[in-house]
Amino acid sequence: MTNLPLLAAMLMQALSPMEGQVHAFGEAAALRVTVVNPYEAPHRFSMEAFGEDWAPLTDVAPRSILIGPGDSAVVTLFVPARETQRRTVRLCATSGALARQGYAIRGQVCGKYVVSRLHS
Repeated sequence: MTNLPLLAAMLMQALSPMEGQVHAFGEAAALRVTVVNPYEAPHRFSMEAFGEDWAPLTDVAPRSILIGPGDSAVVTLFVPARETQRRTVRLCATSGALARQGYAIRGQVCGKYVVSRLHS
């Protein structure tokens, strides 16, 4: 008998970790995540970052990455650490459109991260 949820999870694009907390000792924090390409061909992913109000952040690098089939890549996001000591950001990886039998699908996966500023 086939374990369908496990099989489906193996075939989905992924962002790891999906959530986390980062501590900043200065004016910015670096957040590193891994993006996984489950597809059988190289695929381009666009990276987007959003603040608490879903306003786009421009500090994500790289903005676009090409990942080989079954491979992964590390993305680093530099998040300004506000004086409020705590900030929630979301990082999303969106795949290019997959054309399948007359329709196109764009996969997207997002993670939620909390940046805490530590004061000396």
